[in-house]
Parts: sequence; C-alpha cells; structure tokens
Amino acid sequence: MKKLPYRFWIAVMIFFGAYTNFALRVNVVLSIQAMTKPIAAPNFDAVPECLLSKSNESNTKEEVNLPNYGTRFDWSQLIIGHSLNSYFWGYLVGSLPSGAIAERIGPFKVIFWFSLISAVLNALCVPAAYLHHNLFIIIRFMIGVLGTFMFPSFHILIAKWSPPLERCRFTSAMMGNGLAVVTNWPIISALTVNFGWSWGFYIVSFQLLLYCLVFWFLCSDLPEQNRLVSSDEVAYIKSSQMNSVSRKKQWAPYLSIISSRSFWILTICHMGCLYGFYIEITSLPKYMAEVIGYNLNTLSGPIGVFPHLFRIIVAIVSASIADWMAVKGFATVKGLRRVFTIFSHILPGLMTIGFAISYCNVVAVIFILVGLGINGTCVMTNLVNVQDLAPNFAGTLFGFISFFGGITGILVPMLQAFFIRNNNGLKEWSRYFYSGGVFYILSGTLFIVSGVFEEEPWNAIHE
Repeated sequence: MKKLPYRFWIAVMIFFGAYTNFALRVNVVLSIQAMTKPIAAPNFDAVPECLLSKSNESNTKEEVNLPNYGTRFDWSQLIIGHSLNSYFWGYLVGSLPSGAIAERIGPFKVIFWFSLISAVLNALCVPAAYLHHNLFIIIRFMIGVLGTFMFPSFHILIAKWSPPLERCRFTSAMMGNGLAVVTNWPIISALTVNFGWSWGFYIVSFQLLLYCLVFWFLCSDLPEQNRLVSSDEVAYIKSSQMNSVSRKKQWAPYLSIISSRSFWILTICHMGCLYGFYIEITSLPKYMAEVIGYNLNTLSGPIGVFPHLFRIIVAIVSASIADWMAVKGFATVKGLRRVFTIFSHILPGLMTIGFAISYCNVVAVIFILVGLGINGTCVMTNLVNVQDLAPNFAGTLFGFISFFGGITGILVPMLQAFFIRNNNGLKEWSRYFYSGGVFYILSGTLFIVSGVFEEEPWNAIHE
C-alpha cells in the first residue's frame, strides 16, 4: 500500500482548522434560538406562518409550547442582530492586516495562539450573556477579529506545502467549515435540549483546545522545518513549485494589488459567493423555525446538516477531478475555473431564487440541498484563485478579499432585519432570498467573463 505523503496531514489540519474556526462562527446561530424569547410578528402571535395556514385549514389553532433550554433573555431583534453580526464586525476589522501579519509572523504561531485565545473567549460568552448583552456582543466581536487570521494562514500553508497541481485538493480542505454544521449542530442541539444552551459554547471551546494540541505536534510553516517530513518529499514540493513560491518574507506590493483588475473581479466573485452562503447559514435557521415551523431538533437533523455534508463531498470530489484533468492535460486552468463557476455561483443563485418562490412546499428542502451542496465547487473558483494570482502573497490577498467578504456577513443580518421589519412572513422572506440569488448569479457571470487565472507579475520576489 502506497504511503500517504506527509503534506496530506497538513491538509487534514487545515480541514479541522476550518472546522473549529467555523464552529465559532455558527454556534451562536443555533444557540441564539434557545437563549432568547421569540418575538411575535404582527397578527401572528409568534406562530410560524406555515403552521398558521395549516391550523386555519383545520379551523383549529395549534398550540405552541416554548421549550425549556435554560434562562431565556428578553432581547430585541436589534440586540439579536448585533449578537449575530458582531462576529462579522470583528472579522471586518481584522481582515485587512490579517494576511500580512500572518505572512510576517508565520501561519503556525498565528493559528495556534489565536485558536487558543478564541477557545477561552468563547467559553466566556456564557457568563457574559448573563451579565449584559453588550458584554456578550463585545466578546463575539473579539472572536471575530481573531477568526479573520485563520483562512489567510491556511492559504499561506497551502502555498508553501502544496505542489501547484495539487492546489485544488489542498484548497478543498478549507471546506472543513461545513463539517462544523454537520456535526456541531446535532451535538449542540442535543446538549442544549438535555443540559441547556450554555453547553453549546463549552463543546466548541473543548474542540478548539483539542485542535491546538494536535496542531502543535504536526504542523510547521515550511516543509523543510518539519522533522516528520522526508527529505524526498521536501525536494519534490520545492522543485514542483519552481520559482513561483519564495521562502523569503517580504511585504506585499499593496498598490499593485489594489490597482489590478484581477483583484477586484475576484473580490466581487468572493462577495457574491459569501453573500449567498451567509444567507443560508445565518438566516435559514430563523426562517425554518419562525416561518416554516421546524423545531430545534429538526433544524439540527437531516434538513440542517445534509446540505453542508453534500457541500464537503462535492468540494473534495470536484477538486480531485479538476487536479486530475489539469495533470492529464484534458483542460486548462482557465477553462476549469470558468466551468466550475457555473456550479459555484450560477446554479446556487438559481436554487436560492427557487427556494424563495417555494414557500411552504417541501421542494424547498431540495433547493437548499442542491444549492448549498454544489456551492462546494467554489474551491476551484474564488477560493483557489488567490493561489493562481499570487502564491507568495496568498495570505495578504485572501485577507483583502475577506475584508469585503466580511461586509456581506454584516449586510446579511441587517438586510434580514430590514426585509422582515414589519412582518415576519413568507413574502418578506422571499424578497430577501431573491437578493441573494441575484447577487450570486451576477458575481459569477463577471468572474466567468473577465476573471484572471494566471500568476500576476507582482507575485515575484527578488531573492
């Protein structure tokens, strides 16, 4: 049996790093439903509209009992919105310097120490919520600042450890974020139902601490610095990269980056992908609970987790196919990026619009599953494109586009609150989902028509 190259374990650590980082981001999305009292929309008495229509058909009013998950805080929609988007405000603040700092300090130190601090802060969210909602919001903001350093650091590891023809497969490891939903939502749900919502925070902190321990022993900034990797593998990685990846640390050419057409097209493509994605992971639990009428166990079951599991599978399989086609010469990098953008942006946009018009129909579940699943092909489009353009400054470049991507993380809760400000009903939510579908499609179309998929001149570092 052929021995796995050591760089495979670096990809595994990137996968679980994305997992733990994203667990910090989305645990509040589910826990906030158990932490707060539901707010009734006018004329609906807090009964989900789809359940209301069913009860009207049978001329009976369905009684809705509020489950006991522990202390429920009487927070307004505004406070809940700030609690959800405070992470993204922190993410926005930290994004611009994150890649440059990670390139100077090294991804190993950044990932280890920032994950460790985040684990402690996440556990402190529980007493903070009891003390004052503003303290809870501040801690979530701080976690967001630290979280923004993770994905640029992963991109630096990918640039240093991956041969060019394995970049798609390496980048697919960043889809570990979906596993955070697949596994954590059922776990958080079970712990919340049996022990209270506070355990949803504690379990995520425990996972982070465990990750830090394993990461410390297995990872390093460069292959040649790792005592566990063979000299043959180090030589292979360095020779395959030729002169495109330098070991020398140097500040990125910021002016060249922000004045390049390729950067702005990638930024818009990345924003479109995240806008649609955040609508599905941030707003979907609220919509399914308060409008469709699903309970916490249903949201953390197949309907909640299957789309994310599908997304991981699609990402890994399609990345392997793309790398294989590139190695065999069956397709160019440019052709692969354009074709896969149809699956990462155009089709998910159409699925989001389909979800918007399906209302209470069970077909909505199909749109969720297909739309979020095929979006996993973004590892071959906006996620890997930073490696195409500038592997030497992949961290800085991803930090920059994450800044604009972070704006979508703030816009999504704000737009959600705007659309349902007067009524928490089906029509209002449909208009909200339309916006995500349209942005998905337009940003993907721009990337297909005008995207750049070759190394930029400003990637060069003079040794």
